[in-house]
Amino acid sequence: MKDIKPAVLFVDDEDRILRAVRRQLGHKFRIHTACGAESGFSALRRLEDVAVVVVDYRMPGMNGLEFMAAGRHIRPKALWIMLSGYATEDVPLQPEDEQPVFSFLSKPCPTEQLEQEISAAVQQFCFADEISDSCQ
Repeated sequence: MKDIKPAVLFVDDEDRILRAVRRQLGHKFRIHTACGAESGFSALRRLEDVAVVVVDYRMPGMNGLEFMAAGRHIRPKALWIMLSGYATEDVPLQPEDEQPVFSFLSKPCPTEQLEQEISAAVQQFCFADEISDSCQ
């Protein structure tokens, strides 16, 4: 039986963050990265098996909640984790489309915490899609 790691897409406008995520979490998940919203939309269209999308709240041209609301039309089953480096910023915890964010984390986020949140989201994704046998 083939070991299938769940696909996780990270969308951030800082390439150094994306490189760090690949290094830190690539052993556990199939990490895909996109630098900015447009690249993120392209990745969502291309990657059919994305279980979790981790998106930065503050990006040029579009915030993370706006990206998520539009991205859900492309990958409606994916679960979303929001990251923000602005703890004092007034960030709504629920997007306008009324579907809640799976998790909201502050940057910098410890690798262990991020890994735990992604693992929990993957488990929920697998349970909801009844594909838990193929999610490892």
